[in-house]
Amino acid sequence: MERNLKGALVMAVAVLCIVSFVACANTNTSGTAAPESPDSSSITSSANSISISMEQMSSDFLFPAPLSQDQVGGQFSGTPPKAKKHYTIGVSWYWMSGEFMTECHYYMDRFVTQNYAGDVTLVEMDGKGDPAVQLSQVGELISQKVDMVLLDPFSRVQMTPATLACKAAGIPCIEFNAETNATYDRVSYVGSDNYVSGAQVTKAMATALGGKGNIAVLLGPTGDDVQAARSSGMNDVLKNYPEINIVAQYTDNWDRASGMASIENLLAAGQELQGIIGQDDEMAMGALQAIGETPNIGKIEVVGIGGITDALKAIKDGSMLCTSYQSARGQAETSIAEAVQYLNGGTILSLYNIPFVVVDKNNVADPQFDNTEALLVK
Repeated sequence: MERNLKGALVMAVAVLCIVSFVACANTNTSGTAAPESPDSSSITSSANSISISMEQMSSDFLFPAPLSQDQVGGQFSGTPPKAKKHYTIGVSWYWMSGEFMTECHYYMDRFVTQNYAGDVTLVEMDGKGDPAVQLSQVGELISQKVDMVLLDPFSRVQMTPATLACKAAGIPCIEFNAETNATYDRVSYVGSDNYVSGAQVTKAMATALGGKGNIAVLLGPTGDDVQAARSSGMNDVLKNYPEINIVAQYTDNWDRASGMASIENLLAAGQELQGIIGQDDEMAMGALQAIGETPNIGKIEVVGIGGITDALKAIKDGSMLCTSYQSARGQAETSIAEAVQYLNGGTILSLYNIPFVVVDKNNVADPQFDNTEALLVK
């Protein structure tokens, strides 16, 4: 709730923030027409202004279709296109902390070094988990007149003005890892279907429990798009297992310590559990820590999402059932390759779905899931 209230406040000033930067970057431009969309009548977009109603922003006016096409593997497949000239690509990260984002950052930089040294310059900015900061930084990238913006948005609603501002300034934008509502204003999206990940680990849990038992769920932030999609996938699977009961749900915000505290308190209260679903691996690891300090060790199945190193180790030693692996490498490499292809004047797809893969004891040793090298770089 606190994040949602903050979001409303941020949205009240977000457009003004972006507009000021766009105006500075495009003072001699005559303007472009509003993008065609299902409801473009109340969206005005030019090189010097962006106006969008609060009602639209809060109702997901351009909610995209579920990811269902253009399957891409765990890394960029094929030969990366050669850059026809030098390109400056701005990268707006919503946050550059945490294992997944560290991996994504590493693989993006490495891919550029290996394939585009001297031809592509990355200008990277860390939004530090603050939409106001990220909006301002996108404005800075626009003012620098970068050739392309790669946007990893903090929030679907709060960061929509960023993609609209890029479009208004004539700068193409590829969204990756997460989406905004500006589906018709970006040139592509590179990411993974979080609904699938929620469904995958829940199905694995249901199978391991024989279709019945008590489970606890550790949730991401309230109102977060990833949390909502993973919950939807989980709930749809559980409809088929009426004897599996969710006895507790905690909002632990992707935090390991918070997940640990939630399960500690639940077990201390005497609640019997057969399983725990962590909506990401950090919270799942916190649950394992809590279980490890009680007689319940080895008696409660735990699943997570992400594929972080600690989770893979836990799967190998048998303390964790499975995770749904999200490929940071696939997202990073595909984003850069398709950016260059687009800037070369080539055609790219509107959607690149980097599939989640269930990792359990049967495939955890596969080298494609090992991101140790990314974590060794400071």
